[in-house]
Amino acid sequence: MSNEVPTGSYLARNWMQLAMMAVGVALVIAAAWIGNKNNIVRQLTLEATGTHGMATAEPLAAGEYRLRLSLESAIYARSYKGELRGGDANSNAEFSVPVVFDPTDPARFLPSGQSYAPAIVTALLFVLGMTCALLARRAAFAAQRVQRLARLKAEEDRKHKKHRHKHRHQHGHHHGTSNRPV
Repeated sequence: MSNEVPTGSYLARNWMQLAMMAVGVALVIAAAWIGNKNNIVRQLTLEATGTHGMATAEPLAAGEYRLRLSLESAIYARSYKGELRGGDANSNAEFSVPVVFDPTDPARFLPSGQSYAPAIVTALLFVLGMTCALLARRAAFAAQRVQRLARLKAEEDRKHKKHRHKHRHQHGHHHGTSNRPV
């Protein structure tokens, strides 16, 4: 480490930490967006506490289905866009899919297991984003510490050099030299 005090603007000295912080914030925002778009909290809660059953899926178009849940009290139908397991992509034949629903509101049933992949992606993005942000913060504090120590060292060196210079001129005659002109 040199004894020079770091110079330059704050951005020039800390661009790496700022970039890491920006990436971290962007990853956390992406995680929040994916989680919100996929309604992760509701889906995972329903997956954990809901009632599991079977529904019929009728293919309408690529990745679009009409789902029907038949219960003793009523038949509920809804449209669904996304991938479903159990069907043949080349067939228009109906097939059965596992679903989960809240018995107090069965009309809002969902295909079972569809929330796990988005939840995992959301969690990974969040953890990576927070890791980037915390590492950037740690690096920024370390850089501040290095800058502060460099300033203190430079100041100490200046004082020590000044003291040695002053000491040498005051006590020059003790070392076989004289301050008197010849």
